Amino acid sequence: MSFIDASGWFSQKRLGESHAGAKIITDQDGKILGAHMFGPGYAELINVFSMAIKLGLRAAQVKAMSAAYPTVASDIGSMF
Repeated sequence: MSFIDASGWFSQKRLGESHAGAKIITDQDGKILGAHMFGPGYAELINVFSMAIKLGLRAAQVKAMSAAYPTVASDIGSMF
């Protein structure tokens, strides 16, 4: 569990944003326990993590999800 500075990622730069970040909390087995994030579009993205927590998904399962590019959802794989 560590903070990810996403401000330099293309999904943020293309919007002209200078601040974005995330922290995804997992247990030793990779099960997602929580998520904290801020940045444009992340208000919607948190719903993906909410669903993952409710369903008991692991980080690898969420990383394997396909997402349109370039969108903030395409950043999910880099947040773990």
